Amino acid sequence: MLLILFGTVVAFVALVYIFLTWEFGFWEKYGVKGPKPKILLGNIPYLLTKKRHTVYNYDQLYVMAKYTTDVVASCIFAIDAQSFVKENPEIRLMGKRIMNFNFVVQLALLVTTFFPSDAIRYRKENKINRTDFLDHLLQLQDRKQITDIDIAGHGVSFFADGFETSSIVLTYCLYDLAKYPTIQQELRDEIAKAKQAGGGTMLYEQLGEMALLEQIICESMRIHPLMAVMAKRCTADTTLVGPKDRKIFVKKGTTVVLPYYSICFDAEHFADPYKYDPKRFAAENGGSKAYRERGVYFPFGDGPRMCLGMRFAVTQVRRAIVEVVERFSISVSSKTIEPFEMDPDQFMLMPKGSIWLDFKPIA
Repeated sequence: MLLILFGTVVAFVALVYIFLTWEFGFWEKYGVKGPKPKILLGNIPYLLTKKRHTVYNYDQLYVMAKYTTDVVASCIFAIDAQSFVKENPEIRLMGKRIMNFNFVVQLALLVTTFFPSDAIRYRKENKINRTDFLDHLLQLQDRKQITDIDIAGHGVSFFADGFETSSIVLTYCLYDLAKYPTIQQELRDEIAKAKQAGGGTMLYEQLGEMALLEQIICESMRIHPLMAVMAKRCTADTTLVGPKDRKIFVKKGTTVVLPYYSICFDAEHFADPYKYDPKRFAAENGGSKAYRERGVYFPFGDGPRMCLGMRFAVTQVRRAIVEVVERFSISVSSKTIEPFEMDPDQFMLMPKGSIWLDFKPIA
């Protein structure tokens, strides 16, 4: 009787083990190597032991985040965030919470904080047309019959894209200009020429025509990618061809993780990849389009699911760089820890200790 009971227990345990590990070798069957998962936990232990949050310091990132908060809040929700007036403006604190991947917090923010019913009602009752993102969504609501919840979702998504990512891109751009004063001066000369051509002003059209500024932003986003990986879901059965013509079958519906960080530093695609060289994106070299068409440069993603706020983000980054570089000589502060060591506690790729810059007004 004991033998039968013992055998039953052993058989049950074996069945449980087989069930829990049955798909662990899925990718190995297709020649894709990876870490050995643990029973029940898979590859989750890191997520359970590492607290993932964003740290904000009184440094360059903090200043740039204030700027992007004000711009995005005004253009999307018609709100004066007063980031440079208040130490901790309410909408900035909400933006931090969005980047903290806590489901309860995000749900509460979506339902209570960013639900735009009051703003929608106010604009409709007073017939206000402000020509901003919320106004655009209201027009879509009439034509496409989208709900208030849809408007809230689009608003939060646009806010998150333009608030956090833009401030980090801007920080990296200014850091690179601080590291390379010659390029900084070349940009300052380009700004002066652009303003002279515009009669002393800097219009939207002029921002887009500044070649060196575009090259600097592109190179900074390449050499400082915000995300280590990007994920895409396969929409059809596909066979990928790897090194030595090794074929990897990817089934429809599979989520594929793209090693974007590694691609940005692949010498096969970028000559001398660890060198900061904006000229690699010059028009005579094909610009950024040449790299995008080869599928090796996609800081905003690619395809129908690429970043919704790409043009908005690039425009506010361009404008900020112009205003700062025209008025200040920028250098790297001794507080900045170099070479960079990425902080594993942050969602996006930012160095430990953050980035500190010194600004000297230009007489």
